[in-house]
Amino acid sequence: REAMAAARRDGVVVPDGAPRNQDRFFGEIAGMTYGDSAEQGLVRGRTFSHPKLRFSFTVPQEFAIQNSAAQVRAAGPDGSGLIFDGDKAISGGADQYISRVWAPSLAKQTRTGQLANLQRFTVSGLEAASAQMAIETSGGVRIARMTAIRLGDTMYRFLGIQPQGADRLGRSMDDSARTFRRLSAGEARRLKPYKIEIYTVRSGDTVAKLARRNAFEDYAEQRFRVLNGLQASEGLRVGQKIKMVVE
Repeated sequence: REAMAAARRDGVVVPDGAPRNQDRFFGEIAGMTYGDSAEQGLVRGRTFSHPKLRFSFTVPQEFAIQNSAAQVRAAGPDGSGLIFDGDKAISGGADQYISRVWAPSLAKQTRTGQLANLQRFTVSGLEAASAQMAIETSGGVRIARMTAIRLGDTMYRFLGIQPQGADRLGRSMDDSARTFRRLSAGEARRLKPYKIEIYTVRSGDTVAKLARRNAFEDYAEQRFRVLNGLQASEGLRVGQKIKMVVE
């Protein structure tokens, strides 16, 4: 409806009941990437994997991942959150990166406390460091839990935002940073984005049956109905063309 209204505003004549050209449309979108691309990294449940940069990590339970071109965010309970991104590594260690680069950068953005518990360790054989610092947010003072991991020329960063006193949540975000690992060439090759497939409904097919064949891990039937414009109780017709999301 919005596309038709926009076309009419541009002077295109779109009569009511005009042909929808569904077959041509489906032919154009068949095989199209659905959701994240390999260049932006792929979300599978609670795990984020980047086949091009060849790394992977898993966020804590009760956290939901939202991916973007610049960073990965994971929203957790009680106002907690986890932000993952990357920065250019410096010549010093990961602990020096936190104290000399990252913490001062945060201090320029908001009021912060003193850096505490700065320590070095390794994650899957990679140099890493972590620290904690109180920061002022719109919701009050929170604890920033910072983990930096060096991989090549990049310092990958996990910033966990923990409500004061919610140490269990904070530790779960620390544990998430420690799931960071390099992907083998074989693992990276096997990671594929979701694709749209056009399927013709056959005898015996039902919404529930076809929804289970989709790549979605949650709300499979609801997603299938939205994807195909099906009402809550609407069924399928033999010969009907529908969209599927497959790996």
